[in-house]
Amino acid sequence: QEVLIRRGAEPTQLGLQLRFGDFAFNGGSGDRRHILTEFNFSSVQEATVKSMACVSEFCKHLPQVSHNAGLCRIYFESDSTEAQAAARSWSAHGKLLFVQVPQEAPKHSARGGSAHLGSLAAVLGIAANPLVVTTRHGDFGSIIREMGPIVMGHGFRSLTLEDMLRTSPSFEDACDPLKLVHELDENGEYAR
Repeated sequence: QEVLIRRGAEPTQLGLQLRFGDFAFNGGSGDRRHILTEFNFSSVQEATVKSMACVSEFCKHLPQVSHNAGLCRIYFESDSTEAQAAARSWSAHGKLLFVQVPQEAPKHSARGGSAHLGSLAAVLGIAANPLVVTTRHGDFGSIIREMGPIVMGHGFRSLTLEDMLRTSPSFEDACDPLKLVHELDENGEYAR
């Protein structure tokens, strides 16, 4: 039931998880993950908006989307309330896109109790998508990538945002959907 509360009843085709670091939970203190420092994003909001724009371009090329009148549904999870707010307010500028963001504020699993259940529900919510894009560093993204094949079976595919950005000369190039489909095909990770 916790997963349904987080995700909602509508199925999504793509999961996006952004882990910014413990500072997102601790009011500015704690570790900062590579997604901000390595790729020169000026803020959590900028990283979220650009990541949403990137995966929305890719989402259009998923078979599940083309069979659904072009409607793409993205499920978003983050350790940052700022990122959640940016994802909720992100606009696809007239594209057929729906973004599902949990209403509950993120909690670090180190808090124990209901935070453990919330973390598990978040992992399952993201893993229950045919394609997920996660941040590489951190246990949360690793668990999602491990759980995906268990939850979705043979049709599960995953990418890390860092790998996409590292192999491209610019953010725009990293988000070119035709390039991404080609890269996934070469790696045997995407079957049309």
